[in-house]
Amino acid sequence: MTVSDTIKLTSTFVNSDGLSIHWQQAGCDVPDTLCIHGFSSSFRRNWYGAGWVRALLNAGHSPCGPDLRGHGQSDKPHIHGAYHPLVHISDIDAGLTQLCADRVHVIGFSMGAAVALQYAMLNPERCKSLTLIGVGDKIIDTYPPPMEPMWIADALSTSRPDLISSAVGRTFRAFAERGQNDLEALAAMMRTGGWPGRIVERHPLIVPTQLILAERDAFMPTNSHLIEAISPTKTVVIPGTDHLSLALSSQAIASTLEFIGEADA
Repeated sequence: MTVSDTIKLTSTFVNSDGLSIHWQQAGCDVPDTLCIHGFSSSFRRNWYGAGWVRALLNAGHSPCGPDLRGHGQSDKPHIHGAYHPLVHISDIDAGLTQLCADRVHVIGFSMGAAVALQYAMLNPERCKSLTLIGVGDKIIDTYPPPMEPMWIADALSTSRPDLISSAVGRTFRAFAERGQNDLEALAAMMRTGGWPGRIVERHPLIVPTQLILAERDAFMPTNSHLIEAISPTKTVVIPGTDHLSLALSSQAIASTLEFIGEADA
């Protein structure tokens, strides 16, 4: 099918542990593809705005995805305990159940890829395939905890952004402000397993998995430990990309469409 210039996104609000989680979907009533966005983004910004929704629809798929708690139109608590990494798994289960999506292709970018990986480890029976975009060793090498999340959290919560000394903190503050985010909610998430995401329950990965990497990724500079841990079916490095431009890459989209098509076949 060919998608018209106007793509209709349907919104659903799902109750998960007392919070309202905003989901969007396009295409058929029952989605077959789950897209999980990155830190300080949203389903619309990460997947619709970057062309993924249109490409998936044109390929015959029906994408859906949440605004992760703390993001987009979902609730944004400011307490740290609301953002343990496993709460995202519960939110996704609740959303897929309400949308009657029993099995889906799972696609995640950056922090969303860490959430996607944890979901596939815990719920392989619900995953047709798994595509991880823009992640690396940081999501599994968590001991000792890296300092970057604390620097980012401090940068997000300060009332004096002109005094932020950390380069990564300044980058994340600027990116979060462009998205009109609740900075206190993002800081709370960052202090309890936010970016780059954290795998807290490691299980063998039995879902067909593709790993898409940027040629130059300053945020995720290494990936050998991750590759050893998950043994991806396919690994693709996109030339000329960095961490953020990877989500906009037409080659990343094409590779994902090919991979999930092979999984369906």
